[in-house]
Parts: sequence; C-alpha cells; structure tokens
Amino acid sequence: MGFFYGEMDYSSKIFIGRQPILDRDRRTFAYELLYRSGMENIFPGGSASQATIKLLEGSFCTLGIDRITGSRRAFINFSRSLLLSDLSFLSPERVVIEVLETVMVDQDLVEVISGLKKKGFYIALDDFTWTPEFEPLIALADFIKVDWLATPQGEIERIARAFADSSIKLVAEKIENYDQFKVAHVLGFDYFQGFFFARPSILKGRDVRPARRTRLRLLAAVNSSEMRIEQIYSLLMKDPALAIKVLRLVNSANFGLPEKISSIRQAVTLLGERRLKQWLSIIFLSSISRGAPEALFNAAVVRACFSERVAMEVGQSEIGASAFMAGLLSLTEALFNIPACEVLRDLPLHADIKNAVISKKGPLFPFVALSQACELADMRKIAGLCRDLGLSTSRVAECWMESVRWVNDSMSVLPNP
Repeated sequence: MGFFYGEMDYSSKIFIGRQPILDRDRRTFAYELLYRSGMENIFPGGSASQATIKLLEGSFCTLGIDRITGSRRAFINFSRSLLLSDLSFLSPERVVIEVLETVMVDQDLVEVISGLKKKGFYIALDDFTWTPEFEPLIALADFIKVDWLATPQGEIERIARAFADSSIKLVAEKIENYDQFKVAHVLGFDYFQGFFFARPSILKGRDVRPARRTRLRLLAAVNSSEMRIEQIYSLLMKDPALAIKVLRLVNSANFGLPEKISSIRQAVTLLGERRLKQWLSIIFLSSISRGAPEALFNAAVVRACFSERVAMEVGQSEIGASAFMAGLLSLTEALFNIPACEVLRDLPLHADIKNAVISKKGPLFPFVALSQACELADMRKIAGLCRDLGLSTSRVAECWMESVRWVNDSMSVLPNP
C-alpha cells in the first residue's frame, strides 16, 4: 500500500508509506503519505497524533519532502487534535490536508479548516459518506475521497452525480482491479489510488509488439555475464538512437562532469561495465513500457536498485547484477498488462531471474519480496525477511531510502524514449 521509506531516527522507529494518486490518464498526480510506527503496521492508539507529528517533522526536516514526493503534493491524514494544533510549519504548496472521516465536526473545526483554506491549502475529505454533520466541510473541500470497497455502489453513483458539475475533484480509493478503475473512470472520477496501481492486477488481451520484443531481447543480452563492455560498445555503434541517449545521459547535470563527453567510447569508459549495463537496462525498459504509469516504471527501478543493494549488504555481491534485473523485471505484468511468463519465456535470462519474477522462488526472490514488502510497508513481512537474510530493519530502511533517493534524483535525467 505505497512505498516503505524507513526510519527517521534510530531511537524511535518511524516508517513512511507512499501511495501514488493517479489522474484519468494514469499519470502520477500526487502521493498519499501513510503513517507507520513500530513493527505491527498499525496506528498507535492514543499516540496517533504524536506519531503523525514525528512523521511530518521527519518528512520535512530530516529526510526532506522533496525526497519523498518530488515536485508533487502529499495528501496527509489529519485527526481533529492535529487540525486544531499549530500547523504553521507545513507548506500549502506541498501538502493537501486530508480530514479523517472520524473527526467531530463543530464550529471550531470549520473555522480552522476555513483558515487553512485561506492560507492556500487544498482540503480533502477522506472516506466520504453523506452525513449532515459533514455538510459544512463540503463547501470547503477541493477533493472528496470515496472508499470503493466500503461504499455501496448506489451511494458511489449518487456522489458522482452530485459533484459532476462541481469544482470538487473526486478520488476513488482502494481500486483493486481494472473493472473497478473502468467503472470509476466512466462515472467521472478525477483521480484514483489503490492496489491496481501500486500492486496491479494482470490485464490479459495483448502480446508484446515485435519492436518491444527486440528491445527486451537486448535488455536480456546486455545483462548476460558473457557480454563484455566491448560488445556493448559495438551494440551502441550500431544503434545511433541508443548511442545518443547514452551521450545525453552522461552529459546531464546528474553526472556533474567538468566538460562535455563527445564520443561513445568516452561515455562507455566513464560509466564502466556495471553502470553502463544498469543504465542501458533502464533505458530499454523505459522505451518498451511507454504508456504505462510513470509510478510503475519508477517503482520497478527502485526495486532494482534496492534488490542489488540488499544483495551486497548480505555479502552476495556476485549476484548483485542478477538481483538488479530481477527487481527491474518484477513489475513486468503491470507494465505490459500480460503475464510475466509470456513476456520473459523466450528471453535469454538466467534461470534464477525468471524463477524470481515468474515463479516467486529461488535465491533472488527474497530480495524482490523484501522490496515488495517495503512498498506495502508490511512490517511483519519486512521483519521476517530481515531475519532470514540476517539484516537489521534499520539497515533495510537505509537501503530503501537510498534507492528511492537515487531514483528521484536520476529519473529526471533519463532521455526520452
């Protein structure tokens, strides 16, 4: 249910979940930040507000909100006690105030919400149901979020009709499959979030086009242990479009070179075999997954970086490259909308990579499984996998944050496919 971010400090464990909110074209519009405290993956009872304050302070002061959401806004749930407290440290350009459905609405709360609105904050009503006490907040709302699983279909349709001509944007939460997404789309919902996007269902019905199949074969070949840097250089010399992408990449500000690189030979030498293979893999996957949500592609790259980092942490650096590929391809079904076995069956990939992606087993799968658990902020699963791998949860949190930070910093320089 989003992305596990890690511990803000080592004396008090705080975990941040991040779930994308997508628009009608499945482009990432914003993220909802989810609160986690301890290993039980539950909201602490009486200390929920304090846990939220710590998370907010950690997000804005320690880790940095830009590292978590990039340039997009963060939807954050607020209890009544938090809404009535001092929120002056928050930026209306970065945060959407999400009012929990459990808050008691009275004149004091309405005045506070009105004041936040005047300061420029967007207001969202979470898990909306039509009740008289919430009427005063509807006039202040910019977003109304509807729980797709908990709200009767008739009520959903009534809400959609009522706000069809309104400036209020409707958000469909807990969308778990394509059929639900399609119905919400037809009803006119503006934004969507749920496992269909963060943990997508398989949509059958089309094969990988021949051009994409060719790039998939190149992706697999590049990551073969037999392919050396000279062979990659020869491949680049035969593919001008790909060579230009590599040159643009190396000359981007992300690498901070004192002078421009003007030849493929220079670029290949500078990147080195390992980084060159990784970047080519990312470029190949980017070029063949056009049309897929950006959040999915970025999630695949985060999984790849994280899986490699964890493999190295446990002293298995010799399989780091394979762990990277397993992570990168672990969202194949979501990116191509067909089963992974159909996409990967004919590719010259190591059996361990195929086993991890298709069969969910083998020596590489624990790294992929841990990345999935981090995405969902599944603390029980994280703890179990950490025990199996002999890692501390704090180090796993660091590896995850490092991977997310690298993707946030690096994907902006990826050449257009």
